[in-house]
Amino acid sequence: MAHGGREIAKVDSEGTNPQPIIYSDPAKGFYTQIHSAANVQFNGKMTVYMGSEGYKKKNIKPRKPVTKSAEPVTLDQLLDIKDRLGRDWKDLGRRFKFDDALLEQMQHDYRDNMSELNYQILSRWQRENPHQATQANLAKIFVAMCRGDLSDLLAEQEI
Repeated sequence: MAHGGREIAKVDSEGTNPQPIIYSDPAKGFYTQIHSAANVQFNGKMTVYMGSEGYKKKNIKPRKPVTKSAEPVTLDQLLDIKDRLGRDWKDLGRRFKFDDALLEQMQHDYRDNMSELNYQILSRWQRENPHQATQANLAKIFVAMCRGDLSDLLAEQEI
């Protein structure tokens, strides 16, 4: 690429034709051009999601035994989970039996901060269901969502 810039390629919707989507030119500053991309990562620190194209739900199985703790989910656990839940917040909210109107309102309220949206969904479930908001119940939900990594996190932090 000219001027020592960097090029990152994307694959078209059929998964065949790589096309450049991001250009940077250190001599002239940073210039970005994105066309219908998904899961674009900048310097390995920030991922930008645009639309649902290209998002594939992972099937992550737990590596540790699922916790059976009847203890409430702790604040530290909520804080760790909120940062790792990512785009699965709506699936989690529906499994908590939140209606779509509530989830859409929460998405609107926290549209600029997915981590805070995740925290608000988790903490609302905890407030509205204090007897069911246990580590074991949340771990079971994560396994059902194919998010064994989050179930493992609860098992690691079990009290």
